[in-house]
Amino acid sequence: MLIPNYSVEPKDIVSKVLEVFDEGIECLQQIPQLEPILLRHLFKTHGKKMLKAPLRPREEPKRKPEDPSNKKFLPDENIWLWDAFFTIR
Repeated sequence: MLIPNYSVEPKDIVSKVLEVFDEGIECLQQIPQLEPILLRHLFKTHGKKMLKAPLRPREEPKRKPEDPSNKKFLPDENIWLWDAFFTIR
């Protein structure tokens, strides 16, 4: 009876997928804004501005404030990115 063998370890596949995930996010951070390029006469500074892109948190973000009466608490806007990365992993 023949038993199939994988040529690549499953953990290597997962790590490559996670690497591609992070590279995709980094590529989003390098996209320039078009308005300053196309409408130079409207922008005083001619510095290169990039689109606002999400950042994957390096550790799990807090979802709820420790003190419920704290009105200044803002949840991390990139929680969805953490969840997607964790789901893939």
